[in-house]
Amino acid sequence: MSVATDYPPITDANGTVWYRPAFEGKSPPAMWGWTCVETFAHPSYKENQCPNTATPANADIVKVQSSSGMPIPLITGRTGFTPDAPTPRAEQDIPPTAPNNRPSQPDPLSEGFQPDPKKIFENTDPLNPPTPKGQPVIELTADGSPDVGRYSEFSHYPLPPFPEQVDVELDGYNRYKLPSPTTGRLTAYTRATTVASTTPDHYTLNRWKIRTKVAAVCKLVDLADSGDAESIALLSTLRRLINTDPGEKGLGKHIDLIDDLMGAADARELGGAVHDWLAELDMGKVLLHQIPEKFVPYARAYQDCMARAGLVAVPEYTERLVLNDRGKETVAGRLDGIARCVETGELFLLDRKTSKTLDFSWLEYGIQFAVYGYATQMLLPDRSGWEPMPAINDEIALCVHVPSDQPERSQVVPFNLWPGGEAMITALQVRDERREAKGRISGATYPIPGARALRYVVARQALQALRTEDDARRIVAEYEDVFDDDLNEFGATCFDLLTNTDTERQ
Repeated sequence: MSVATDYPPITDANGTVWYRPAFEGKSPPAMWGWTCVETFAHPSYKENQCPNTATPANADIVKVQSSSGMPIPLITGRTGFTPDAPTPRAEQDIPPTAPNNRPSQPDPLSEGFQPDPKKIFENTDPLNPPTPKGQPVIELTADGSPDVGRYSEFSHYPLPPFPEQVDVELDGYNRYKLPSPTTGRLTAYTRATTVASTTPDHYTLNRWKIRTKVAAVCKLVDLADSGDAESIALLSTLRRLINTDPGEKGLGKHIDLIDDLMGAADARELGGAVHDWLAELDMGKVLLHQIPEKFVPYARAYQDCMARAGLVAVPEYTERLVLNDRGKETVAGRLDGIARCVETGELFLLDRKTSKTLDFSWLEYGIQFAVYGYATQMLLPDRSGWEPMPAINDEIALCVHVPSDQPERSQVVPFNLWPGGEAMITALQVRDERREAKGRISGATYPIPGARALRYVVARQALQALRTEDDARRIVAEYEDVFDDDLNEFGATCFDLLTNTDTERQ
């Protein structure tokens, strides 16, 4: 694709030029924003020397929602507009800034916080553009020095830098693209979480998802009825998609977006942020007091668990990609870490979970831990190759559960690896059966019917269509050559149904 051609640069009213940023791979990331720093701009802008495209002063700007799930400003009053172009805010619309020159943000962990349904529109603001995972937002602190950080998409939780050793490309099926241990060529490997999600019973989960999405749409309708302009635009787009694009790419993703805007994303992003800061602490890249204050209670609860169990995280084994080739399918996964038992010196697989409860995920987590615990190779930190998996306890994995809603309930939960390994084999077998199902199950044949058999079936169906006694006599005469005892008995039953029905009507 030619980024410069498909997304011409935009010059705002202040003279600032905005470009799409560079990215790795054949397609841009899901959270692809805009940048005003030419160094970060996509190379095609320099290659094509594409002229700036300014928005006319008399153009009307209407914010609507794209089918990709990101908000887009629709600029009317001119031709050749770029649907995905950001609309810089007018000077009077710029929010008040905090002392470090960042736009002030509500505290997502403060009491009574509710995710703002308008947040998605603010995320297209060039003052605070969304940024792909692993590509930090660069801002300036009060003293003018660069301040680099990541933020979650909806609730804007601060995140640590993405670990370089696991910042790998995914293919179209969400598989890790990693160098093959034998050939060194980039190869797509199914992820451990994908295998783990094969066997659990999703009936209750799916019903819960349906309820939350219906509730989110109802909440959006209430906001639109109250006169909220952005909610009205979002609801209008949803109704249009229902009539024009009911498929998953349009309507389904749009409903997911509405669910996120109405609060569903907050719990997910909070858990992810807690998980990432705990990993940063285990890797030795941050001190406890350097963690954002809102996440310190989770970090303290996590450390208390580790202290009670006499465990120490091994920094060099934190957030590493591993490969499990013991089953029918080679599976890759990103393990949270490995902990050393101070009492014995033994190493244990360590996984951090921030879900509110483990009650609905025992089998899924057991499979996931088995993929990691029985992995044979670990990707080198520079992603250039593989090293043998360190010797860890092959019977028990340690899950440190830090509930996102009640960190004070944190605990270390041992998982038996062997049952998880058996379930992993079952999950891989199910995946294999699914792939081969069409070839193994379809293609069977049955006897080809002759003329007499076809007349027999037609006669039987004619008896089922009886409406009068004359119909019955006609059918018997027409198909007398194929009538046998069974067909005679069936005809009598049909005739009884006809006469009894007529009697009841009278």
